[in-house]
Amino acid sequence: MELKNIVIPETVIDENGVERPLTPEEIAAAQAMQEEMIKARAAARAAAREQRLKAAASGVPLPATTGRPGEWYFIMNNEAVGPVLAEELQDKIADHTISPPIKMIWTAGMQRWTPVYDCPDLWNKENQVYGNH
Repeated sequence: MELKNIVIPETVIDENGVERPLTPEEIAAAQAMQEEMIKARAAARAAAREQRLKAAASGVPLPATTGRPGEWYFIMNNEAVGPVLAEELQDKIADHTISPPIKMIWTAGMQRWTPVYDCPDLWNKENQVYGNH
């Protein structure tokens, strides 16, 4: 569910029951509150997404290999897939037709499955589909 901007009314009913226009200070306070609500909702969604990614990866064991430099693995349908070369993985990350999209990756030297957006070498701003990371 997306939090939409709230329409700030131009007038309010005061404590005497009289309609009056909002003051510039009241408008600024309402806009600031609206911005904080949107930021809080986005932060909560990002935290929930991160938690889901980690939970999904926790059930998939790391590949039973030490891995060679340049070889990557990724999780697809709750299974480790690979090895693939970095260029092939980049193509897969950029391929928006892959469902579900690749979100967790591993290569030699990593301690655990890692969100793909934590490895900027594998994606760029044009291919980014995982949020602002």
